[in-house]
Amino acid sequence: MNKIKLNQLSKLNLKEKFSIFYKYRFNKDYLKYNINKKKFNRNESIIWFKQKIKLKKLFAITLNKKIIGLIIYNLNNKYYSITIDDKYRNMGYGYKALVKFIEILKKKRLKLITIVSKKNKNSIHLHKKLTDNFKNYKKDFIFFKIL
Repeated sequence: MNKIKLNQLSKLNLKEKFSIFYKYRFNKDYLKYNINKKKFNRNESIIWFKQKIKLKKLFAITLNKKIIGLIIYNLNNKYYSITIDDKYRNMGYGYKALVKFIEILKKKRLKLITIVSKKNKNSIHLHKKLTDNFKNYKKDFIFFKIL
């Protein structure tokens, strides 16, 4: 059976972490629904990444030892984002990964919030399965408090 795993990328070196981060953070679908739609080039991004990585926790979503997605958690403001590769969407993997992620954060007594585009119907559906605590944010987004 295909089992989703969540692996924190703390043991990888900076270059390996950045490579995974860049692939998912600047995925065209991720940018389409993000508040900040600007795509930065690799050079600009690596500078930013080096400055901010201590405030971020990266979790690879793996299936059969293959990375199929990424969860980025901001320790500073408790926001997170999740991205799943196109061919693995709508199969329940994102939900399973988030349930595992929530378990990790509960143990550490950390909060979890996110903002979802109203156009991103799949993400809204996913988050409504996890919490009843949501409200409109600006005109095009919904704010979800999960923990």
